[in-house]
Amino acid sequence: MRKGRIPLIEAIRSAYKPYLIAMKGWECKNAELREQVGLLSSDFSEKGRVLRSSPRSTQEGGLGVVESYMASWRGKLPDSDLSGRALELALTEIERSLR
Repeated sequence: MRKGRIPLIEAIRSAYKPYLIAMKGWECKNAELREQVGLLSSDFSEKGRVLRSSPRSTQEGGLGVVESYMASWRGKLPDSDLSGRALELALTEIERSLR
């Protein structure tokens, strides 16, 4: 081996061990993050499945809450504010959000 290559080989040898240690640490952190993302993803999927399979009665119950809330405003607001096209539009948006 040529004497001119010895400093290069020594520099690589001295830098390789810290590189391996840093790489192993990075791989461990990466594996932890992948596991956490997997858990969050499965939780999100499960909650989405539950929401999609929830019975329509819950949605109808939600509309009942809206109607009772609107009834609490009778007498405080003019009747024209509690009926008409504006109220229909608001109820339509609420129904969409409950689907």
